[in-house]
Amino acid sequence: MRLFSDLKLFNPALAYTFEPESSPKALMSGEDMNETPFKFGQFDDMIEAYLYAEEVILPWIQEHGIEAITPELLEDWILNIHQRMGKTLLSLSEEKSGEYSKVLISRWHYGSNMMNMIGMYMAKLFNPMPSFAQFVSILVEEHKGLNRTDAAQFLKIMQRIAQQDDAPIHPSLKEKMRLEPPLVDFTLAINRLATAWHEDLLSAEDRKVVEKIVLFVDYPERLPAKMRAFTEAIVPQWKKLNKDDLDGVATFCSDLFPQFTHIHPFPNANGRTAVELMNIVLRSIGLPDILMRKPGDRGATTGSYAEAIACIEKDRAPLKAHLLKCIAEAQTKPFSDPVLEQLVATRMAANEISKQIWAIKPGYDLTKITARLVNYPILNLLDPNNNNHALLCSQLVLAISKEVLTELQNEVEKKKATAVSVTSVSLLKPTYDRAFLQSKMEELSGVAGWKITIKDALSIWRNCASESEAKTIVAELKQFGFCRAEVRTVQGTGGKIVLCDAIDQEKMKTASKSSVAEPLNP
Repeated sequence: MRLFSDLKLFNPALAYTFEPESSPKALMSGEDMNETPFKFGQFDDMIEAYLYAEEVILPWIQEHGIEAITPELLEDWILNIHQRMGKTLLSLSEEKSGEYSKVLISRWHYGSNMMNMIGMYMAKLFNPMPSFAQFVSILVEEHKGLNRTDAAQFLKIMQRIAQQDDAPIHPSLKEKMRLEPPLVDFTLAINRLATAWHEDLLSAEDRKVVEKIVLFVDYPERLPAKMRAFTEAIVPQWKKLNKDDLDGVATFCSDLFPQFTHIHPFPNANGRTAVELMNIVLRSIGLPDILMRKPGDRGATTGSYAEAIACIEKDRAPLKAHLLKCIAEAQTKPFSDPVLEQLVATRMAANEISKQIWAIKPGYDLTKITARLVNYPILNLLDPNNNNHALLCSQLVLAISKEVLTELQNEVEKKKATAVSVTSVSLLKPTYDRAFLQSKMEELSGVAGWKITIKDALSIWRNCASESEAKTIVAELKQFGFCRAEVRTVQGTGGKIVLCDAIDQEKMKTASKSSVAEPLNP
């Protein structure tokens, strides 16, 4: 597990302040500890991506100079950054981090959860199923700033186009489209809507509604060319930057970020990659890296960040002003929140324990860990919105996670010890060829009917018709000296048997009637 302190050049707050995405399952069913590996793996990815910049990109620039950067090299850096940044986010999809998207990508202005909710509604997965009006209310309530009329009109467009069988779907989208129940209607609708957007098939009224809700990225086949054009455009501009011209730097960054996210070359983690690219530029010219968004900014509807993002597609001035503010803050007092850093680090440590638990016992229900929290009623007095309180709770979860891991490790060791013990006993216990033993006993005794018993030791016995017969057989066997042969009386019936034990198998193998001297006649 990487640590925030591993970052030496970039502000560790870049990694611990960002808000990771929840897994699709968590969005549908709610967060629980089984979904935390997806969430907290993103922090590891963030650290790895910035370490790549620290260890590879910035040293290269320092050695060769900004003038030596080429569009091809920059594109390679971007792919390598995303390979690390998007690793966890794309772990649940067929797409790979570090590769341009090969499927339809849509950017939802109110968050990707809106797409998930609409998909669930069209698939009738809600229980109970809300009415149209009720669902619109849910969308508005869940997504701050969303206009009710816009939400209703967009939902009607999606429902209508899902039923328009003659609505075209671009070949590059159809090639990758999967019509899998229960999301058939949603899949058809979103691919038809994307095609209608790019081919200008929407009415002016519908187009206005759609652009308020979602932005459709260009067809996948066009993304590589768009990214090459992007790098060819910004490299010359990068080379002209001067750290003393903050206005020029802010103008450059206010273009770089929206241009990159508008192209949206990757299935996910585009914003994070764009911010890192911007911070690499700042570091390369001697300026500090910046936090574009501080804790709490994501859901805010006011403030310089919210204002900048709200109009980013039409007016870059608010974004430029926000970036100038961020640079000034970074120059005077870089952002730091030790409690938040410790909180996230503790949760990451618990996540690391969770992965070890799953390595020992795949599928282990991690909610069993949080279930043990009921043994600590003091937690009911804590405020989850207070980071100090949240830290205390997270430290407790970490401690319980370690207990569970130790318990599982002990179980494994016990099973190993038992297996070794059983194996040892098996190795110590000799093996016997029953067919050989019976055949040999018949050969040496001259009679059949021998039975073999293997408990603590090997014994061979035979029922006899009379004591006289038994004594004759015993006398015969004693000549060979490979066992202890005795006449025994069966308790209860009084019958006679010959019992042979203390058997030396090696002597038995070599024994033969021909080796026993015939008695001399008197």
